[in-house]
Amino acid sequence: MSEDILNQLDKVTKKRKDGINGKQKGKRTEGWFADKLSEVSGLHFHRIYTSGASVGQTNSKRLDVLTQGQAESQLGDIQSPEDLKHYLLWESKGYADLDFNNLMSIGSSKKLIGWLEELEYDIESATTRMKDNHRQVAGFLVIKITRKGSWIVGNLDYLVKVFGNIKLNNYLTFEHTTRDSLLKIGFGKNYFMTDFEEFINNNKHIFEVDTERLERLEKAKEAYKKILEG
Repeated sequence: MSEDILNQLDKVTKKRKDGINGKQKGKRTEGWFADKLSEVSGLHFHRIYTSGASVGQTNSKRLDVLTQGQAESQLGDIQSPEDLKHYLLWESKGYADLDFNNLMSIGSSKKLIGWLEELEYDIESATTRMKDNHRQVAGFLVIKITRKGSWIVGNLDYLVKVFGNIKLNNYLTFEHTTRDSLLKIGFGKNYFMTDFEEFINNNKHIFEVDTERLERLEKAKEAYKKILEG
């Protein structure tokens, strides 16, 4: 790990200020990430207004009856375009501080692990409960730290399996053992954490569009137009 990234992480030590509206902060953070993803990809990403509450772990059975579009509007914090080749899930967190110094210790950061478990639930739900999902699922945890920067976290083994290659510059790695259902689809114990904006700019291939799907939709539109024209 480079000295530069260690110095940045060491600076993230300020405590949460009294009086901050956590819910409003979360909405602003989700909107900020959605805007950045849209800017870099040239596609439209937007925050999910329910932020997964209606299909959370206590309501997971609802996913069994939802259509693909309905489910995608509920899981995670940011909805990705349906035109993407892969189904991208985003768990967003905005915070004043994060105990980065504990990442390398046994058990790692409790706060970070809790956030990862939320993301892992979403990925597991998308791969096992969504009845209409035909795309390969990939998920990311994105974190914005007040006045310090933004970060992205992902399972290195799984993302390499999905996208073929992942370009990382300054980053740290830590170990976390996830649930068995995800181990079966290629998750490993190695996670990475790196600068969010640098990552999405260096890995634009994750935003690959499903051209075959778009062609099918265009043909269907043309056929329907001809029917209407008689």
